Amino acid sequence: MGPKKYGNKVNFQAIPEEYLYATEHEKEMDTKIYQIERRYKKFKDALNVVIICKENRNIGKQGQVILFSTDLTLESDKIIKYYRLRFQIEF
Repeated sequence: MGPKKYGNKVNFQAIPEEYLYATEHEKEMDTKIYQIERRYKKFKDALNVVIICKENRNIGKQGQVILFSTDLTLESDKIIKYYRLRFQIEF
């Protein structure tokens, strides 16, 4: 089923655990990485979607990042690596 949408927004707390790819705990930060294959009405091909959810346990602040790829065979760690490299090249 995937993450529930509200208008153009994704409810990050409602992503089913079956899509959870990895969990990391570093000091006060918790990170959950989800990977989902989805189709969108405005895009003809399926997309490989990676959602990164971070939460600072000390202050309760949360942040999310959504990454996309048309390569359905890529694992989430590769997609994250490619986005990091892309932004390094741009700077």
